[in-house]
Amino acid sequence: MFSKILIANRGEIACRVIRTCKRLGIKSVAIYSDADANSIHTRLADERYHLGGSEAKDSYLHIEKIVKACKETGAQAVHPGYGFLSENADFARALAKAKITFIGPKPETIELMGDKVKAKEFANKCKAPLIPGTNDESKIKDFIKKNGFPILIKAAAGGGGRGMRKVSADKELADAIKGAKREAETFFKDERIFLEKLVENGRHIEVQMFGDTHGHATHLFDRDCTAQRRHQKVLEEAPSFFVPEKTRQEILKTAVTLCKESGYVGAGTAEFLLAPDGKFYFLEVNSRLQVEHPATESITGLDLVELQIKVAAGAKLKDLLPKEIPTNGYAIEARVCAESPENNFMTSTGKILKMNADDVVSALGIRIDTGFGAGDSVTHYYDSLLAKVITHGATRNEALQKLRDALKNLHILGIKTNIPFLLKILESTEFGQAGFHVNAAADLIPDAKVQAKEKTLAAALGILAARLTENAANPTAWTTDINWRPHSTKSRVNSLVNDSEVSFALEGMGNNNFRVVAEGGETLWTIGRVSLTPNGSLSYLLDGRHHGCRLYAESGRNFIATHLGVFEISEHFPKLKSHRNQSSVSNEIKAPFPGKVVSVKASIGGKLAEGDSVIVLESMKMEHPLKAPLDGVVEEISVKEGDVIEAGRTLARLTFIA
Repeated sequence: MFSKILIANRGEIACRVIRTCKRLGIKSVAIYSDADANSIHTRLADERYHLGGSEAKDSYLHIEKIVKACKETGAQAVHPGYGFLSENADFARALAKAKITFIGPKPETIELMGDKVKAKEFANKCKAPLIPGTNDESKIKDFIKKNGFPILIKAAAGGGGRGMRKVSADKELADAIKGAKREAETFFKDERIFLEKLVENGRHIEVQMFGDTHGHATHLFDRDCTAQRRHQKVLEEAPSFFVPEKTRQEILKTAVTLCKESGYVGAGTAEFLLAPDGKFYFLEVNSRLQVEHPATESITGLDLVELQIKVAAGAKLKDLLPKEIPTNGYAIEARVCAESPENNFMTSTGKILKMNADDVVSALGIRIDTGFGAGDSVTHYYDSLLAKVITHGATRNEALQKLRDALKNLHILGIKTNIPFLLKILESTEFGQAGFHVNAAADLIPDAKVQAKEKTLAAALGILAARLTENAANPTAWTTDINWRPHSTKSRVNSLVNDSEVSFALEGMGNNNFRVVAEGGETLWTIGRVSLTPNGSLSYLLDGRHHGCRLYAESGRNFIATHLGVFEISEHFPKLKSHRNQSSVSNEIKAPFPGKVVSVKASIGGKLAEGDSVIVLESMKMEHPLKAPLDGVVEEISVKEGDVIEAGRTLARLTFIA
């Protein structure tokens, strides 16, 4: 067994590995960039090693520096986590040359599985079912002529949705190929692509597989990762509830064959697509530990990081695992990310003012894996994952209800998160049905009208919470200053919620019941039985269901945490224009965050319709199109492809067309 392990990663996964090392009595070494100097993973580890580097995002990719760190700290092995160098064969070889153990597959296996074209050729030899496709660009048109649209373009050297483009018509093909190649080159330093016939509305099923250095291979059951947005997983379950048992066994058997025939060592994941007609197809193998591995740990009782470490040290799987691995109940994991669902999931950076993850874990008895806490900053250098919330239950419904409760009570203030979107999925009827598919979650994103209505509710709840808290000593009298009639100009409430304007009237109906009324007189919400609980939160009845919310004041900013998520609110301000026109919309396209310009879609003098992309900005490993707010003509573009820019910089100017 190793006595010291270096973790070549950061954030949540680094913390996760460090905790297992501590339990096993193994010393841990954390590496960190300039941006991560005070991060949690550096404080948890026994030792910390500064990688430096002027570009923080590249610090964790310096193979030579990491090998040097191992030598200087005496680390005998490296756990790569996921992302960064976890699937880099050159990194594994460099460690082997330095006589340092790589806790992962052999370099040859990484290369085989990392090249999606070669991996499919290998899978075909193993008789795994494949989706029709081609990697020969000269034959793309012939393939489309034979198989038709839609098709899916993918990066040959990567996965995780990077470089993936759906194409439904000939006119989209050229731009899609160009965009896929650009993204593939950005993330994988390899612009090669391939395409497949798109199997629509399938379920994404994966198998946790394990191999050892003695030629043994096994599976640790399946996971369902169907809930996705832009091919990025957001919710993962173990085991899949909707896969027929016969099909499940065929998928598990196929995964074990791939694992054994490839000589796979350590943890890996074989991914499949289950089509609506019941057929399944091999997609790829991820030769590393997956983000969603805690779901498998919850149903098996195993520590997959411990298994990785012991297998890398030479142990046999048969000595580590029972002959028949038992499973217990159901587990589900939610990925909480620093994203703004109301703003096309744009990444959200800044300082976390409050994060009550420990309180939620203590109160609900669940698991939250995170590398962030109050006072930490989310930067544009890394991906947007903040935390993983994992729940377990005897039944799927029990696990889902625990997750809903956990997300409603997880309050992260100072940045925006995707928790409202996660709750939309979990509360939906579709998610509980067999027909839910990989594109279904995107259909649950609320439109602008629904979002505006929810923001109005947040503002109203904020006012009610503030007034009731102020009058807690005399609760029977507190409604006297909250009886703003909907037809009185002076009674109208104007508020900012997540930087958006809302205007409404709040009418007391007696017995602590209230109506939230729109400008036209429409009742938006009826809030009933409003009361203050002993712990200081607000209790209320909405649409026949009991809910709670809490008002926070942090660093001069006000937040209301509701059953729909957390909203930043300003209680009152002078009446603002409620209509959107040219005088109230800026003609400047500004960078909402630091990032890199990956594409300039417009040209000076060109006409744009409202919603047309002007510039594509990359940040936190995601591409974000910046769009024209109204119809206009491009007057100025001040950046070019490849420029690295700061937040707030003006990138383009438009002249609006009346």
